[in-house]
Amino acid sequence: MRTVAIVLEEGFEELDFTVAATRLIAAGYRFDLIGSHAGQRVAGAHDAVQPTLATDAEGLYPADYAGLVIPGGQAPGALRRDSAMVDFVRGFVSTGRPVAAIGRGARLLIEAEVVRGRSLTAWPGMRTDLVNAGAAWVDDGVVEDGNLVTAQGRAEVARCCERFMRRLAA
Repeated sequence: MRTVAIVLEEGFEELDFTVAATRLIAAGYRFDLIGSHAGQRVAGAHDAVQPTLATDAEGLYPADYAGLVIPGGQAPGALRRDSAMVDFVRGFVSTGRPVAAIGRGARLLIEAEVVRGRSLTAWPGMRTDLVNAGAAWVDDGVVEDGNLVTAQGRAEVARCCERFMRRLAA
């Protein structure tokens, strides 16, 4: 299993996506871009990409992926309103396979109700949201808890991806 799911929507953080994609390719992984609508371009701050699969696609199963990457930016706020995406993330976390959530990517983890009792970090403005959802906030750049690898934001993307890649290889 050498395919990773990357979830994207309008307003994704490009740096999170490009660093993760570059690292995955260098390590011999493929990735599927999953969004609310397949074939519809979604824009980051400077560029756009086109998700290849939609969350409501027939045959989209968490068990088919080795890992999941949730880039930050504004996209996770929109994706949490997509019930099929939330179900996909919840199902993926339950597989025990590695999940990287960068910056505001933790919004999707909160919506999927998978943070209770877990130690996480995220964009600092999300501290209260995580605590209210039952997570233990850790004010550190990158935090690992079980299969979750979370990062506060752009400054920690490389370190988050390094730890995520280590978990993929294990």
